[in-house]
Amino acid sequence: MDTTGYYLPKDAQALVGVSASTLRNYTRDFERWLTTEATTTPRRFSDDDLKLFAFIRYRTAEKLDTIEKVQAALDAGELDAFDWQPPAMATTATEGVEDTGGALVPLESLRLAQSLLVEAQRREADAAGENAELRQRIEALQKDLGRAEGELAAVKAGRYRAPRWWRAVFGGRED
Repeated sequence: MDTTGYYLPKDAQALVGVSASTLRNYTRDFERWLTTEATTTPRRFSDDDLKLFAFIRYRTAEKLDTIEKVQAALDAGELDAFDWQPPAMATTATEGVEDTGGALVPLESLRLAQSLLVEAQRREADAAGENAELRQRIEALQKDLGRAEGELAAVKAGRYRAPRWWRAVFGGRED
């Protein structure tokens, strides 16, 4: 954090957990929701900007939502319900680590990880249900295919076939 109360891009990247290119993309794609300082040079980000980036990262994690879906969620006001605060930055340059209040990881990072885990578990349960439905559909299709193959074999077996001598004298297929 600089002396004006804003975060520099490298600090924002570290706090939100995104790369420099991802931060640039977020800044470009979500410009209308950012503060003026975040969209002008030199870029500086407020706590609200970081909360927006964390929301975007949460919603787009593992390609769950598209940029358009996140923008629609922002228009719907879902950012207000998103509970995220930037973790505290180190107070001195010699410490080189964040003050986590005695925790091994920042609480906000833990909350983000937990919310991602819950979402992943929900998607996994949905996928398992869909998988079971698809397996049932495959079994039904295989039964239908077996029945159709049996009917085809019966039709082929029931066709009249001229005797061999008839085919030899008058011609015909050798099937």
